[in-house]
Amino acid sequence: MDILRKTPGGRVSDFLEAQSRIIASLSGGAGTTAAAEELVALVEEQLEAVAATVLSYDPRQHTLSAVAVGGVPEEYAEMLQDAPVGPFGTCARAAFDGRVTIHPVTEDAEDWADFRELIDRFDFRAAWSFPLFDAPGRLCGTLGLYFSEHREPSEEERALLERAAHLGGLILDQREMRASQERGETRMRQLIDRIDEGVLSLDPKGVVVLASAPARAMTIGGDPVGRALGEVFPLSDAQVAQVLASEAVEVRVDERWLRLQASSTDEEGPVIVVRDDTEERRARAQLMQADRLASIGTLAAGVAHEIASPLMALTMNLDSLADELELEDPELAACFEDARTAARRMGVIVDDLLTFTGRRRDGDSPSESVLDDVLAYTLRMIRRGLGRVRVTTDVPEGLPRVAVSPVQLGQLLTNLLINAAQATEGMGGQIWLDARRDGDELLLTIRDQGSGMTPDVAAQALEPFFTTKGDSSGTGLGLPIVHGIVHRAGGRLDLDTAPGAGTTVTIGLPLRP
Repeated sequence: MDILRKTPGGRVSDFLEAQSRIIASLSGGAGTTAAAEELVALVEEQLEAVAATVLSYDPRQHTLSAVAVGGVPEEYAEMLQDAPVGPFGTCARAAFDGRVTIHPVTEDAEDWADFRELIDRFDFRAAWSFPLFDAPGRLCGTLGLYFSEHREPSEEERALLERAAHLGGLILDQREMRASQERGETRMRQLIDRIDEGVLSLDPKGVVVLASAPARAMTIGGDPVGRALGEVFPLSDAQVAQVLASEAVEVRVDERWLRLQASSTDEEGPVIVVRDDTEERRARAQLMQADRLASIGTLAAGVAHEIASPLMALTMNLDSLADELELEDPELAACFEDARTAARRMGVIVDDLLTFTGRRRDGDSPSESVLDDVLAYTLRMIRRGLGRVRVTTDVPEGLPRVAVSPVQLGQLLTNLLINAAQATEGMGGQIWLDARRDGDELLLTIRDQGSGMTPDVAAQALEPFFTTKGDSSGTGLGLPIVHGIVHRAGGRLDLDTAPGAGTTVTIGLPLRP
């Protein structure tokens, strides 16, 4: 639209029309910079100015900066960025004094000394500046005009510019309100991002509109904003309803347990707090485990007390019979020796159970043993427990002694072989046991072709009472006991397993010097 009018009435009419358009666009969410540029273009055309500017005022720095510069040359516009306010120039003085400044640009004008070269280059001969005020009446900027001839505003032009200054104040007020809101939102995001717990803000329809950084790290499927609560966490409709009703709901996401609960609900939508309960659940489980261990310890102490005396009598009688009887039958002599060994093993098993529960009696320091002898005895003792599973061994002769007692080494082999046999049941029934010397340790490897373990199961396999057996056949103590024996001996234990690929247990035991 051609808004250049020669009659005062036409100018005012066009200005009012443009003012209504600018205000409507601001109300609709249009940018304040675009509104300021439209205002600058309007006054340039209405007043036939060479250029016009809208500058915003920073009360903290006491400076002016360009928002819209219209026809102002680029070099001149750059000088308007962070320009100081003071008793000089035109816009700087208008902001300083808080009133309209009308300046002729003459060669001897001290206010224009710093701009002389640019003024001459662009032929500025007059400058007007109107201060802009926000709704509460505080200075928020200036409206400036530049002319190529010496002139002062008429009454009608001054009235028009006062309207324009009022509109400019509205634009800059809106600009500051939006900036303040953005700063507030940024500060709020920074604050909630510093909270360890996740925070989600939902709209009344249950869609996420704001998520803190910790919450974003807890959700599934990428950015949670714009998605429903049941889409960013694996929640059923019933669980979502519970959360929105301010009930606490726990859900597992990957390896973490999360606790969701609405902390507040109003017409603008609920705020959901998400807490990582993984460590707390682990602590509760450890506490329960400690209680179970304490119970086992009490039971073990009672068992040891009840069987210690009859077991001692049995062992002493077997030793006496061994001294008095001359058993010529080799098989009968071997059976008798196995009975003596089993009796001694029963005593050590009780001691090991006390060790596992922290009540081990002193004086039972590990001795040494030969793998060949212990393995042969162990295979005889567990042959029924192996069922149809075949054990293939590769143990070179003459291996050095290891710094573990024969009974403890027997326990270690028994638990590993029985575990491997149970894992391979119905899947081929084959176990491989290899041993070799590696520097200062004996490397023992037991490999099966069973179902293997998932990473989650393998990570917990050495924890006491952990078992994947659904029936009563699993106690969750086999591997933990093995691990305890190896650890006390100063050795190491490694698990290599994967679903469908079987399990290989490698144990390194220190050799006896």
